[in-house]
Amino acid sequence: MKKILLILGFILVGANAEARVTILACEPEWAGVAKQIVKTKADIITATNSSQNPRNVIVKTPLVSIARGADMMFCSGNDLESKWINYLINSSANFKFLPGEITMLYASEYVGKKQIPQGMIVDRPNQLGYLWKGERVHLNPHYIAKIAAEFTRRIKIIDPLNSIAYQANYDSFITKWNKAILRWELKAEPLKGLKFIANDNSWSTLAEWLGLQIITLRDPTTGAKADQVMLNQVIQNLRTNPVEAIIFGGYEDKKTLLWMRDKTKIRVVWLPFTIGAGANSQDIFQLFETTVNALLTDCSKRYCTTLAKPKEVIERKLNLIESTPNSN
Repeated sequence: MKKILLILGFILVGANAEARVTILACEPEWAGVAKQIVKTKADIITATNSSQNPRNVIVKTPLVSIARGADMMFCSGNDLESKWINYLINSSANFKFLPGEITMLYASEYVGKKQIPQGMIVDRPNQLGYLWKGERVHLNPHYIAKIAAEFTRRIKIIDPLNSIAYQANYDSFITKWNKAILRWELKAEPLKGLKFIANDNSWSTLAEWLGLQIITLRDPTTGAKADQVMLNQVIQNLRTNPVEAIIFGGYEDKKTLLWMRDKTKIRVVWLPFTIGAGANSQDIFQLFETTVNALLTDCSKRYCTTLAKPKEVIERKLNLIESTPNSN
């Protein structure tokens, strides 16, 4: 009998040792951040893909089943998923995702106050310095660093057996990430102050990081899509206040932007916006590298040109910054 109990004990210990944590990420960007930390130690499932608008998800049985078995949920928050997240949580009956649980991570809660970029329409004028409702925060890499730190803190508590590996992965990631931020910012210096046209304030976090000015095609009083009168006014203003380009992401409605391109002959820049939107945006590093390069490169004419400074200039500045004591 003792031998049987001993064997059962070994089986149970072995089963627990092999148990893997499952993370349900609401958007591809948070799956990408989680992947940098957990590597192969946990399973990551994404609720939406790069071609979907995460504001309008239809919760079906397979997603409910995933949520029911998940150990952690990693979402944007800030009301982005407000139309469906509570229904998903309630349908899954997973107590781990009750309000206040460490297993429910909303990225926007770790961004804090932010500045409204010049040229952006303020939908909530009484909350200047805060996120717009539903705004995604992942296009500022400094925010990614804060959110990755919080994710690492939580996953180490949720899965203590792998906490040492998670910490090591985070340490490696943040070292590479901070160096990448320096490189991107040096490369993107010529973009500071340039004007771009976009559908809405989805790009405000990117604009805040790079110092861009974004003209959004939204009515400044209602937030509704621009009507013909407003569009004509924007075109009129462009004659004296030219813009660098029109930008849009994968899942956005491009009809109005393409109409404006045809009327103004302004170049259009496709940006991945999130992970997986293109061949060169398969992880969080590629996402930013591709975004910065696309903004800097103009291939609308016969030959491609770039605003970027020569590579050797960037490398020299980067080496100077890294060799300076107490440099950030």
